[in-house]
Amino acid sequence: MLTYIITGDNLFVTEGMRTYISKRFKKLERFIRTDDIYAITIRAAKQAVGGRADKYRVDAQFKIGSRNYFAVAQHAELLPAIDEVKDEIVQEVTKDGARRRTLVNRGARKIKALVRSVRMPTRKKLNSVYSRALRKTS
Repeated sequence: MLTYIITGDNLFVTEGMRTYISKRFKKLERFIRTDDIYAITIRAAKQAVGGRADKYRVDAQFKIGSRNYFAVAQHAELLPAIDEVKDEIVQEVTKDGARRRTLVNRGARKIKALVRSVRMPTRKKLNSVYSRALRKTS
């Protein structure tokens, strides 16, 4: 289960914004086990940029096991900033999963090569060794 901790700096967090964030970050639920409870912390801030239009900064922090994922985005509007953060954090989680799968596959390949390098004696060699052993004992 995924819980959302949403805070706003210089910004009031509305119920509509909460539902928008929960819809967008629903994609992260496929990376977690169903029996565990995970929390994603999302902070939205409105920054006044001297005389120009305001900018919105959104950052998200997500923890799976011992791994922390963090993404930050700044945009002139709030909703595109939320989408950008979601894309960044999903990309980070999938990239990390692919990296771990690659490491596992590489290790499996090395073990397989090691097993192949150890030569087992052929049946012909075993028979000749066995027949020599029989000749020596008789």
